[in-house]
Order: sequence, then structure tokens, then C-alpha cells
Amino acid sequence: MDFARFGPLVRRRIRNFYAFDERPDELLLEFFKRTPPQDSATCDSVWALATRYCMKNLREGRRSALLVAPPPGSWAEQANASSTPGYQQLTRSWRDLTPQMLELLIYAEVDGMSAGQIAELINEPRSWVVDQLHARAKQVRA
Repeated sequence: MDFARFGPLVRRRIRNFYAFDERPDELLLEFFKRTPPQDSATCDSVWALATRYCMKNLREGRRSALLVAPPPGSWAEQANASSTPGYQQLTRSWRDLTPQMLELLIYAEVDGMSAGQIAELINEPRSWVVDQLHARAKQVRA
């Protein structure tokens, strides 16, 4: 994988999950060491790989918080998403979610992606993504 091309993108994704004092640069280098070369890599595919990499590292670690606060400059910060029930529930109960559901919710709640964008990124039908998001919204309201 091309570090010069995708390094800044992966660094940005890692910083979404890790604070500056958590040494995200070490994770950046580890990501590129462990990720097999891909001839057809795109920004979207690398973003998804970096998201899964971060989630895996967080699950394996002892950290209890997924995101302490919305990343600076992110959609979540601009939209004040941290005050919404869905975002708050995500940051509290992320360890109880399946990896696929957590990934879907990160794209929706943190990245602000539409159901269509998420469906394209994770290779699922848009209707399935909408159903999952609606089911999650009902759980949060209950």
C-alpha cells in the first residue's frame, strides 16, 4: 500500500480514535506494515480498512471509551453530535456491539455518512443499512 498516497488519510482516521498522547504514529506505521499491498486501493477502501484496524485495536485494548469527544473538525463536532442520544449511546456501549454494527454506526454517527454511502462502503444493500440504523434508533429511544 502506498504510504505517500494514503498515509495522511490513515493518520486522520487513527486520530479520530486516538488522542495525541496515545501515540497514533506508532499505529500508523503498524497499519502499513500489517496491511497487504492492494493494487486497486481507493481512498474509500483504505478508509474502511483503517476504521476496522482502529476498532480491532480498541477492542483488544483495555480502553473503555471509543471516542471521548468528537474529533476536531469532524462532521460530529460541527453538528454537535456528542449531544445526541445515538452518539452518546455509541460511546458508552460500543463494546457490546458486533464489529459490523459498530463500523456502521461509526460511519453514521461520527463520519456523518448517508445510508447510501455506508452501503457502498461496506458492500451491503442500502435497505439493509437503513433497517439497521432504524433498529438502532429505536433501541436508543427505548
